[in-house]
Amino acid sequence: MGRLFRETILSFKRASRSMLLFEVVFKVITGLCMIPGLVLLFNVLLKVTGYSYITKNNVLKIIRNPALILFFAAALLVAAFISLLEISILTLFFGHNYDPEKSRLRGLVFLGFTEMRRLLAPKNVIMVLYVICIIPIINFSPIVRYIFGNREIPNFVFYHVIRINGFMPVVAVFAAILGVLGIQMIFVFCYFFLEHKSIRESFRCSRKLVRGRVLRTVGSILACNLFFMVVYLAFYLVVIFLVDTGTNYFYEKRVAYAVFLTAFNMTNKVLIVILGIFESMAVTGVVVQLYLHYSGKGRKPCPDICLKKEFGRDVLTRSGRVTVAVLALVFLLTGTGIFFIINQDYSLLESKKTSITAHRGYSSKAPENTMAAIEKAVDALADYAEIDVRQTKDGILVVFHDASLKRITGLKKNVSDLDYAKILLLDIGSWFSGDFSGERIPTLEEVIRYSKGKIKLNIELKNSAGDKNLEEAVVKLIEKHHFEDDCVVSSFSYKSLKKIKELNPEIKTGYILSDVYGNFYDLKKVDFFSMKYVYVTERIVTELHKRGKKIHVWTVNGSTMIERLAMIGVDNIITDYPVRARNIIYESDFPEYTTNFLKMVFSY
Repeated sequence: MGRLFRETILSFKRASRSMLLFEVVFKVITGLCMIPGLVLLFNVLLKVTGYSYITKNNVLKIIRNPALILFFAAALLVAAFISLLEISILTLFFGHNYDPEKSRLRGLVFLGFTEMRRLLAPKNVIMVLYVICIIPIINFSPIVRYIFGNREIPNFVFYHVIRINGFMPVVAVFAAILGVLGIQMIFVFCYFFLEHKSIRESFRCSRKLVRGRVLRTVGSILACNLFFMVVYLAFYLVVIFLVDTGTNYFYEKRVAYAVFLTAFNMTNKVLIVILGIFESMAVTGVVVQLYLHYSGKGRKPCPDICLKKEFGRDVLTRSGRVTVAVLALVFLLTGTGIFFIINQDYSLLESKKTSITAHRGYSSKAPENTMAAIEKAVDALADYAEIDVRQTKDGILVVFHDASLKRITGLKKNVSDLDYAKILLLDIGSWFSGDFSGERIPTLEEVIRYSKGKIKLNIELKNSAGDKNLEEAVVKLIEKHHFEDDCVVSSFSYKSLKKIKELNPEIKTGYILSDVYGNFYDLKKVDFFSMKYVYVTERIVTELHKRGKKIHVWTVNGSTMIERLAMIGVDNIITDYPVRARNIIYESDFPEYTTNFLKMVFSY
């Protein structure tokens, strides 16, 4: 086995740059072409079924829908075609004496396309079905890493699928048959692409070649996959160590855990793609090397098409308009894919994360509506800080919740009764803790200046009788600091929100509802609704999303309620405990055994 891997590594060294470049370009182009298109079609079909999101209440109805069944069948066919093309080119590369100084890799790519035309003949349809079946085997390690590391498909989807009557026994039988066939047909591609045999003859030769060598063949492929699994797990443990060590100096363990979930969620998919590129090459290289070793045959000389300097002209001569049309389609689809990814419209199950708003800043860790509370909200990785804005007697915008100063400062005066100079003298930190003694009421401008580039703001307007053009003052300040994309403005007053939209239509507005009744969904000057959690149902979420509006929910502190609201697809959760909310929401990307392990590591 050691010799086998040494020879495979030598194959890599012969043309590592060329082959790596091909794999990177191939993965990027196929990813950009395939994923956005499938996502767009899936979302359209999902809406046709009458749903905007997948929840535990509708998952069984959705997966039994004929249109979606056809969609998944079509997706498998597309995936099979892409896998076949990649396998053909990699097999041709490892099966020929490729010299980067004399040969052109794009010749092998073109040869791969030519072989695909032969493979996709109607009589070879069984090969396409075979590839659909072996995709999990070919991509065994990436799939395991995705399930182990993170996933966008919620746990309840898996739970409901495996609970379908007879599902697990069928899967077990299918897996057993697939395993036997997979080993017997392991060299089919070598015979088909390198020896130009028919599918029937390739299958017969593969079964004959593997006979008596099953354990070595399986062991070699598993060893290759195991190597990449070890690399992945090593990365996993290094990231845990670095995050745990680094955050110990600044954060509590709970925050360190949240930092890890956030960072790993973003990097894990990238790592899977990178390792997948090398693994596809390695597994194919091992299979071809086994074929050459068992059969006693040497690598074939590179075909003439790989040696000609005038390759580009030859290809155009041979394929003409068809090649140009295919290339144009690829570029068009790639550009479309880039567009969708830039617009963040590529999540397969509409699994954009529920964002988290720290209520009045991190008000469970610092006095509400203070700079300290905003700073702690930033440290806690909150997406937004919700703040309350009032006007002083002299028209200054300050951040304070109550109309009266009594609860926080002990002074029996209203905010609107005093000039800012007098308000600035008040201590609003001592009531919370002696550690915050001397904390002052901040102005909205101070908060905006600090928050720019660090955290978004949900600016709630607190109207009072003595206001002097409150809406105009807030809009003017937002525009002054170019903060339109970094904030939303919310209010219990629809009249105030209409004024905000008239002054600047680009500013997102949210209508806060104290009670939920009637047909409120179609209010035109509202981008989102903010509701108390006790009124929020899946139906309300669905109706608002159908109308292109979002839903923010307040004030949600219980773990069970946070999990439920995130599951039914609310867009934003306003909470006094943003770290707790982040952990609960991001844990949904990980299987329970993974989160249990992480909690043990972080002592959380």
